[in-house]
Amino acid sequence: MSISILRSPEPASFTAVVSAPRARMGRLPLPPRVTAMTESDEPGLRAVNTFIDLLADIALADWIALGRALMSEERARSARCSAWATLDTTIAEQQLGVAAWYARDGIETASHLVRSSSSSRRTLSRAERQAFYAAQGAAEEAVLALLAREHLSLEDFDVLCAGCRGIVAMASGMN
Repeated sequence: MSISILRSPEPASFTAVVSAPRARMGRLPLPPRVTAMTESDEPGLRAVNTFIDLLADIALADWIALGRALMSEERARSARCSAWATLDTTIAEQQLGVAAWYARDGIETASHLVRSSSSSRRTLSRAERQAFYAAQGAAEEAVLALLAREHLSLEDFDVLCAGCRGIVAMASGMN
């Protein structure tokens, strides 16, 4: 059995499009909220940065243990979902979208550093990966709650930070 691949000739219009000069858009300026995003402009960023730095120093085994504990808490899920909806609305209403992106990126970077560290280069089992990602989700909830802390009720803040309470306390103490 032989398989032959048929190539169709390039349409004449393709060559014309490639050789035609393109209109240059130029470099678009960054919005001022990105270039001016500092701790003095966004008060929650100091706690966010401290939280992320502390998180990056936690061992992989501790991330997995946290995730397992979170996955076993059935009763807390409903409260976390409700608090998350409030947080999501607050981020939009307070125009914290760019700062939230920054915070989420920090969590992603910290979790990558933990997973790729030389002491934890082993392959994780499926259950370990699920637990790790549950912990990463809890860290995202906590860091966003830190960012929007002044706009959240104490109850919602506590629910969102419950999984990372110790790190949140250390990050908040430096705020």
